[in-house]
Amino acid sequence: MKKIIKLLILTIIIGHPSLSTVHAQYNTITEHERSLWNQTMEHYLQDTLWNQFNWYDAGHFVMVPMHAAYRHREEGWIEDIRGLMKRWSVADLDAFKETIEPVNKNMYTLDWVHYAYLLSRFIVLEPDASEVTEMIAQYLDEEIHRLWVEYPAWMWDRADFDGGMRERISWKLDNTRNIVYRAIFDVELFVLAIAADLLQYEKRHGRTLKHSETHKEVAEYAYVVHKSEVVYTNGNAWLFQPGIWTVHPDYAYAGHHEKGENLEEKHVPGIGQDSSHAFRTPLWLVSMRDMYSREEERWAYYDQLLEGLAKQLLDTVIIAPSKEFRGVRLTNYMCGHNGLYRYNHTTVSKVGDAAGAYQESACFLLGWWSFTENNEIKNLHGQMAECFPISGDELILYTGMNTTRKRNKFIELPDGFHRGLYC
Repeated sequence: MKKIIKLLILTIIIGHPSLSTVHAQYNTITEHERSLWNQTMEHYLQDTLWNQFNWYDAGHFVMVPMHAAYRHREEGWIEDIRGLMKRWSVADLDAFKETIEPVNKNMYTLDWVHYAYLLSRFIVLEPDASEVTEMIAQYLDEEIHRLWVEYPAWMWDRADFDGGMRERISWKLDNTRNIVYRAIFDVELFVLAIAADLLQYEKRHGRTLKHSETHKEVAEYAYVVHKSEVVYTNGNAWLFQPGIWTVHPDYAYAGHHEKGENLEEKHVPGIGQDSSHAFRTPLWLVSMRDMYSREEERWAYYDQLLEGLAKQLLDTVIIAPSKEFRGVRLTNYMCGHNGLYRYNHTTVSKVGDAAGAYQESACFLLGWWSFTENNEIKNLHGQMAECFPISGDELILYTGMNTTRKRNKFIELPDGFHRGLYC
């Protein structure tokens, strides 16, 4: 099993070649490692990952291997990725559009943006423009524009915003009536990152998309959002909107450390974001940074945010492997708090269940934290090799509050730990 997950160790050696030092033993891909790709990713990528059943998870699980393929210039892997994109863009684009355009446009956005971000990263990673990348770019160009200014944007306890996501974010930034109403949703942060990728695509290939001005406006909002909502904790370490979600049902029982039925809400003022959602943040910041050139002030700003995010993770959230526990653990919240998360959530299997201490740690095994480009974090991913095959206390912890949501066989837990898509 250690050999199986070696593929995933390779996938986390990513980032800007000029910004990261890669260990020599991970610098060359062997034939054995190519065979592991063929046993895992090749088959997963042959699935219809662009349907609604797979959107959410495919956006998470393909992202790091895709970056690894381009980082290592591994042509066989790149062709597998291209094959997925071509099958969707050429053969199934019309069917795909039908599935994401129900009467209520708001119903698809959360799952869809996960896959849409995979598409936007693909066109950024591809070195040359092609018919497929252009089709994807035009499609995302249109959909991001519609989400930003046309599709109604829902909000708690009030009518939809007819002016789209732009109007909703503006309202949030101006809102002082109730702190929870200021919460920037992950769907919005995905859109900010996708727009940044579209601008990078334009810049790289010297062209202008139809809604380029929209994406430039989104980029301005991205900068304002981060300048406004990032709160520094220690040096350049930071949290995003601490305390915003305190009374939300997912966080409302965070003051408890033991599970049980009929718990009363116990809030933690100033609580940080849960670590199981925060792992997308590093790549969002990479997208926002890289739409600028290195000489620009905003490139440096987002790069500093990446460094600060890594510091927050290493100083406050990560528990490194030890004799007592062989794997990497994360506190449930980015502020270091480790109380219950999502008590009695709709996806738990029994009443009184929740994510207990460290039980959101499996998100580290997806590899996204390596997008911080921090070598210490990359090395921690490498140390996960010593934890496989996962069993005993490690298996109990990493399966955590296992979702009842039906998932693709390659990633469902606990079997997913034996299929090579976790590390």
